[in-house]
Amino acid sequence: MTMARMVTAMALTLGIGSATAQADNWAGFYVGIDQRDGSIDRISVVPTGDASYAVHVKASRFGSCDGAHPGAVINGTATVVDASLVASQRALWCTGPGGDHLDLNDVTYTLDTETGTLSFPASGRTISVQRLGPDEAGADSWAGFYIGIDPHDGSIDRKAILANDDGTYSIATKSTKFAFCETADPDAILIDTAQAVDDQLVGEAAMARCSASDEMTTRADGTYIRVADGIIALDIGSDEQPLIHFHRISKP
Repeated sequence: MTMARMVTAMALTLGIGSATAQADNWAGFYVGIDQRDGSIDRISVVPTGDASYAVHVKASRFGSCDGAHPGAVINGTATVVDASLVASQRALWCTGPGGDHLDLNDVTYTLDTETGTLSFPASGRTISVQRLGPDEAGADSWAGFYIGIDPHDGSIDRKAILANDDGTYSIATKSTKFAFCETADPDAILIDTAQAVDDQLVGEAAMARCSASDEMTTRADGTYIRVADGIIALDIGSDEQPLIHFHRISKP
């Protein structure tokens, strides 16, 4: 297991199952543009239930990565220190085949709670990203539009959960990278039907189609777990696949 996978696994196994849904100043999905290099920076901050946070970053361009692998995935854990969020045990890998794995120094995030702006230093400048979520619980605590970062491969996954008349839920996911799709065209569409059981959303019929193909294939179902207000995690029951967190950014 790589350093990045170990950091991710450690961060995601700390108290997820016992976390209660509650408002959190730091939790959310943040998006911004680095004015120096034009990178789209996305950051997922998720409470782990033990006063720490899992922090996942996907940058479309990163200074330590070469031209063939300009993007980066960064995973780490964070704690609140003197009103700032300090992320440590950070591991990075440059995206693309053959991308390097690098260890990183700690980084300190500051948050403007009035505007939802998260800021952090980077190579002599400050990068700021804006919070999109989480959205508070509404009349239906599952339905809505979600976004997340897959900590394993850096895919940006967008998910629509709709309530059906029969009490089930229809789930459609657009993934920018799916393991079973060809490298040249790796994105995929995944659909599922799920049932709400004991404050979880249990998948019942999962299918996937690579965007370059018309063939739908059966996939393993997963279970959605409520992590915090407006944040859910997908567990597919694999020790090798870390949980993917999704932040609800709008209700239907």
